[in-house]
Amino acid sequence: MEKALYLIVTESGFNEAVNDIIEHKAALWINPGILTDEHLQLLKQVDVIPRILEQEIQPGNEKAVLEVIKHIEQGDKEINILVEYP
Repeated sequence: MEKALYLIVTESGFNEAVNDIIEHKAALWINPGILTDEHLQLLKQVDVIPRILEQEIQPGNEKAVLEVIKHIEQGDKEINILVEYP
């Protein structure tokens, strides 16, 4: 399976994607303040280390989402980026 990365901006988006993230051991970029200690422990158990975004992306801010995607692609053009669009 190709490498996958989830870009999540809301708690509900994380709750919808968490099982797929765990199943595929996908990379996770996520807004600050979403993950609880329990989430972090669960992800750590399956070797998923989330990257907390430096600045919070407001749901629906497509310009900010595109900037993050460009940043991700600079490091890995082959990754499959799955973006939450609330």
